Amino acid sequence: MLGRKLPTFAVAIAMSLGAATAVQAADIGGQCFTGEYRSGLVNYARPDLDAEVQKRYDQAVQTSEAEPVIYSRRHLWTWANETKVSCGKAIGFLKSNEINEEQITQCDCFYGIMFYLAN
Repeated sequence: MLGRKLPTFAVAIAMSLGAATAVQAADIGGQCFTGEYRSGLVNYARPDLDAEVQKRYDQAVQTSEAEPVIYSRRHLWTWANETKVSCGKAIGFLKSNEINEEQITQCDCFYGIMFYLAN
């Protein structure tokens, strides 16, 4: 009887730990969603802006695909993917000749979190 309940109990613990880590990751990135933070990248000259956003995207892709990051219990993989998505969107806007300050700021902010967690 105990053998049958233990796996269910273990699953419940694992699910609650997963929810707790998701909340912690959201807390780390909360500054990115307040609307009070504005990236300095938006003031860069266009060629420099394109290069910086692309650099952040490339580093996020590299980080998100690294096996030590994928199999880690840290939040680095999550933030690398968030960075990859937001910078990818910023690149899309830039390719259509639109400087979307919100997307660039989000890209830069998520990159900062990813960089912090990597070091």
